[in-house]
Amino acid sequence: MACEDKQAAFTAAMNTAQQQLKESLSRIAQVAEAKAKNISDEFEQGNDLAQGVGAAAGAVVGGVFGGPGGAAAGTEMGRLIGSLFVLKVDTQRVEFALDVPTTTMKTQEWSFDSPVVIMQDKEMTFDLPVVVMVRRAGPDIPETVCRMETRDLGFGVKIDVPVCYVEMKPTSIDIPEVQMQTQRIVVGLPEVRMVTQSFKLDVPEFAMARQSLSFDIPRISLEFVKDAGSRTAAAAAAIAQEAQTAAMQKQVGLREELRLAVIGPCNEMFSCYREQLELGRSQVLAMFDPQISQITDSVKSLISKGVAEASTEVATLRETLDRVVAERDKALSGIDRAISELAEASRKALDQFINQDPEENAAATAAAA
Repeated sequence: MACEDKQAAFTAAMNTAQQQLKESLSRIAQVAEAKAKNISDEFEQGNDLAQGVGAAAGAVVGGVFGGPGGAAAGTEMGRLIGSLFVLKVDTQRVEFALDVPTTTMKTQEWSFDSPVVIMQDKEMTFDLPVVVMVRRAGPDIPETVCRMETRDLGFGVKIDVPVCYVEMKPTSIDIPEVQMQTQRIVVGLPEVRMVTQSFKLDVPEFAMARQSLSFDIPRISLEFVKDAGSRTAAAAAAIAQEAQTAAMQKQVGLREELRLAVIGPCNEMFSCYREQLELGRSQVLAMFDPQISQITDSVKSLISKGVAEASTEVATLRETLDRVVAERDKALSGIDRAISELAEASRKALDQFINQDPEENAAATAAAA
């Protein structure tokens, strides 16, 4: 349901609540009439005059207004109830004012630059340090070498004897060295183009409109057509008193009962407008968040493949990311401000509608002055 429908539902609830209150006031007289009819019928069936006259012909019970006075709204002609009573219904017009929230829609427009991202494959070359093992000459080490040598013993005798020598032998060792090796990779890099967007959104503005309301409070009176016994007279007085009490309670609680009846639709109206603004905010985010994710992922991909943080490619992407995020925040600021203003306006409107009366507001304003 659109928010305009919620507003119409709130207005309809106000009208329905007023009509129901008027009908409930009318039922007070209807209930009194039905009970008076029962008493009259019982009187006819079993006359209690034997116990003494409780109310002489012409006596009137009931008919006293309670609460603050109001203008007389009219008198209904007396209706004969059975053979015992004439029922008269006078009405007193009670009027009061109620500040009711009203809404007007104002279209707001925001302009901002949103990103268009195109991924392009790019070949990149860069040097990475690599550790390699290089063989180098080590120090000479002594080594004992034994071999057989022929010795002449004389007299024409020669024999082979073992002879040992110490000789210096060369060695070699593997030493780690850091060398720069050229790497070639193909990576998708985003090309970002900023396009100016115009975004329109209907923003509600709330005001309090004073609405004058009036209700006719019934005054029920029963006039005895003929003498009645004490039991019948007491029952008739009880009916009149009950009707008067019901009318007084209605009169005292009219404003509060009306508010309670419509507070639900009123809250739904405010909630709908808030959801409408939040939906607009989501639409703006949808213009930025996928592109921001693409740029962020590209930065992570470059770094994970060994491209230095200080490289031109990474620095350029980070600058682009910062610019896109700044444009996103700029685009959201207007809507966030509208949401904040709506929350404050709805809070004040609801507080005034639920908790305060126009008369109380006027008195508070006069006291502050």
